[in-house]
Amino acid sequence: MTIAVDFDGVIHTYSRGWADGTIYDPPLPGALDGLRALLDQDAVFIHTTRDPVQVAMWLTAHGGFTCQLQHTGPFWNVRGELLVTNRKLAATAYLDDRAVRFTNWDQALAELTPKRDLTMRSERTILVVLAQDRAEFREWCAASGLSERDRDVVYADRLDKLRGIGRIKVIRCPRWHQHRNSTLLGQVAHELQQQSR
Repeated sequence: MTIAVDFDGVIHTYSRGWADGTIYDPPLPGALDGLRALLDQDAVFIHTTRDPVQVAMWLTAHGGFTCQLQHTGPFWNVRGELLVTNRKLAATAYLDDRAVRFTNWDQALAELTPKRDLTMRSERTILVVLAQDRAEFREWCAASGLSERDRDVVYADRLDKLRGIGRIKVIRCPRWHQHRNSTLLGQVAHELQQQSR
């Protein structure tokens, strides 16, 4: 088997998103031991949008891995050696924190376009997080303890996207990390928990 492993959010903690493009966090708990376990039994490569040299240096510094950077073929079948690439190679499985498992298009669209079914839940209040971009939305969700995949938490970057979706509570978070409000977070989290019962 060949296993493709994403870097940010799977190996690198990635607590601040892309930030300034540096690799700033330590490894996620269990990530390096998990990589070693996979390397013992399968061919493994790290796929990333980052500079592979930067990722390889981080993996060497934090885990003592010897990384391969040069590979031109469509397959990686070498066991015991870790390839780092910014190309999508063929693999048996892709380990990624942002993946949506595809079974059919109806299921995929339901997961990727949650606004499609908001009108069917008009009895519930939807929390709409107005954010500069999806990265800020993910940061807000992480800071609030809510899941960005929760059907009752929706990202929007403009108010006009909110027409016709029923009862909503709007949170505006331009650059959320500059003005976190723990009282508001607690109130919102409590309301969502009460509505889910």
